[in-house]
Amino acid sequence: MNSKSNCDAQTGSTHYIGRHFQPGKMDDSTKCSGQYCSVLGARYSVDSAMCTSIGGRCRNTDGCNGCRAPWHGEDPDIADPKQGMCYKSGVTDATNCDYTHKSAFSICLEESTSSKNDCANTWLTCEDLDVELCTGTVDSSTLHKYASNYLGCRRTKEPRFCKTKTQCEDETGRCHGPRLEEQICVYNPDDHSSTCTYHSHTCLVGMNMETWQCVGHNCSAVPDKWTDPITGEEHCWDPKRYHVMGEKCLDYYIADENACTANGGEWLSTDMSSQREFCGKSKRCEGGRAEYGWTGERDEEQCLECGGSMISDGKWESGSW
Repeated sequence: MNSKSNCDAQTGSTHYIGRHFQPGKMDDSTKCSGQYCSVLGARYSVDSAMCTSIGGRCRNTDGCNGCRAPWHGEDPDIADPKQGMCYKSGVTDATNCDYTHKSAFSICLEESTSSKNDCANTWLTCEDLDVELCTGTVDSSTLHKYASNYLGCRRTKEPRFCKTKTQCEDETGRCHGPRLEEQICVYNPDDHSSTCTYHSHTCLVGMNMETWQCVGHNCSAVPDKWTDPITGEEHCWDPKRYHVMGEKCLDYYIADENACTANGGEWLSTDMSSQREFCGKSKRCEGGRAEYGWTGERDEEQCLECGGSMISDGKWESGSW
């Protein structure tokens, strides 16, 4: 039965062609040059409006500001961090509350309820709060301020808090080089925990040129340190006081502008525009004429006069949606 004629001669038989051509999905230039929604992937065909309505994810960034619950062990005063607050609103009379009545907010607070699944009323988490309420120093004059204190909410930066493409591209970014940080986290190797604090400003100070250490450098206050077995000298990396921009240091221990000025420093904001500007501030001379070939120590005027170029030590990368 190796031919169509032999097959057709048999009673009740049907001849099938063993090969069948099926055109590919990307068989012309128009299909190959089209766009797709990055959230769904190339397999799904949706229009631009649908893609935008779905949302997306902010990449190449530390993220946007938001609120989070404290980690276990982060705050010694909070042994068991709560994941949320369960309450019933509109309760003006304490006799109508079977739990804890908060008359200032007319709510019935179910303090024993620890999960959203067990809450039959309103479930409020740190993520639901405005970032301004999560500094750890707010009062309890409103319901959301009370909730922030009750839950121990902390300020944080994560991609999940970037809700729109505009917010991602305009309000986020990352410096590959000297960084101006607004959130400093200190790791404790003893219990493997991290304590993070938010700083709206920091102080740019000089270095001790004799020791080549930041002014005020002290390893005794830093949990992560080591001792040189030969010299016996103690070394450490202090995330709250570190070297940037040649002979400068950022000191997050200095709490206000007056103290910064007293230390001969420059008081800097840590907002996004300041971070972007700071990223490109540290520059060095590259190229040009030199007797021994090295030109990196020249200032900008000397560098340009000798045919060199000032190159930034940092590169800013904006968030991408």
